Amino acid sequence: MKIVTTDETKAYQRYFLLAPPILANVPVALLASYFAIYATDVLLVAPAAVGTILLVARLFDGITDPIIGVWSDRRSAPRRVPVMMAGVLISPSLAFLWLPPQSLSGTLLFVWITAFYLLFELGQTLRAVPLSALGLEVARDPRQRVFVQVIFRIFGFANYLVSLWLMQYLTEHEAPRAAITPFIIAFTAAYLVVFMTALIYVKELPQPQRTEERPILRMMKEVLGNRYHRQFLGIQTAEVVAFACIGFAVPYVTRYVLDRPDMTMFVFLTNAVTALIASFGWWRIVPRLGVRISWLIGQYFWAAVLAGWILVPTLGIWFFMFLAFLSGIGGAAGNCVSYAMLGDIADYDARESGRQRQGIYVTIYGLVSKLALAMTAFVLGWILQLSGYQPNTEQGQGFLLGITLIVSIIPLLGIGWSISLLHRYRLYEDESIEDGRATPPNLAHDTA
Repeated sequence: MKIVTTDETKAYQRYFLLAPPILANVPVALLASYFAIYATDVLLVAPAAVGTILLVARLFDGITDPIIGVWSDRRSAPRRVPVMMAGVLISPSLAFLWLPPQSLSGTLLFVWITAFYLLFELGQTLRAVPLSALGLEVARDPRQRVFVQVIFRIFGFANYLVSLWLMQYLTEHEAPRAAITPFIIAFTAAYLVVFMTALIYVKELPQPQRTEERPILRMMKEVLGNRYHRQFLGIQTAEVVAFACIGFAVPYVTRYVLDRPDMTMFVFLTNAVTALIASFGWWRIVPRLGVRISWLIGQYFWAAVLAGWILVPTLGIWFFMFLAFLSGIGGAAGNCVSYAMLGDIADYDARESGRQRQGIYVTIYGLVSKLALAMTAFVLGWILQLSGYQPNTEQGQGFLLGITLIVSIIPLLGIGWSISLLHRYRLYEDESIEDGRATPPNLAHDTA
């Protein structure tokens, strides 16, 4: 099986074969929305133990990300596909995470779930880091990179819809453990087969690489020494915090502020559907405005959403739905354009240093997002507790103040900082890097 090709078009087109496996990755989508309550209420794991499992898994994920990224970067060609194959072979560990033996309990159950969660995270990293790095390599310009994100997000959206349905089905089922078993087995098997089949046909481009070894920490220091990369990470972190704050607050707003818990799913769906449709719009806008300006417009959409929160308690659920619509437009800009900008930063680094380090850039991109999400969740939980929140009862004014901090003030400060960074971002102007805008026709040449 010849993995490396010099045909750039073939490598780019074959990369899209890695999108369909996302459809079978529903058990992973369920981890974020359903696993905690499944572990406590169905598997009967203590809540503190569940928190410990998630903490250990997140730390392990953060440690392995840069290791896998640098290892993939340093490999001789083919660098990406063999690493992804190793990750796919580990993917069935997810089934053992969801379906531990019923005879286990207490410490043994804790050890079982922790072990398979760590094994799952290792496989996920082996797949995700080289997959993203390969995308930066085969998509050769910002327009292609934005299109890659659009296509992959379409499949991710379909996965999201299925996971929402399955979560609701399991929540209402009398025996969720028995109900989830055939779904987990079927999805896990399908993911293994479809992903491995796709990897047989995926191609890589030959990448010139310096031969000397460099310590991981030194490579990370060099990459973080890139001022454009530092600015990018600041912008990215602000968006992650804003998204995390809104996502965290939605169930509390619909239930305790608006008294419409029946609309919670529709708020999420409004945002997701809008983001999907808007992704195509941003793909068309980038060739006209460029990467930086497109993302800046998206950030202003975010600012409008966060400032608009002050009217939600008065105007009610439909205005909140409207804000979810606007946040879908703004979020889609960042989701699509950020990947293109990261690729441009990696290209600039390769031009200046002679090193192909897409993997380490993708690693830091993911690591910063995970750390931002973890810290945001920690802070938001404490704000909610200190605001006087009591479950399943009417809330006081302190709760409304806490929710306002979560859903408006804190993320708005971050987005304001992000907008400032984008206004000062000069990679394209100062370093002669293409910013994704289509080259205007040479009319003088055409009429000559």
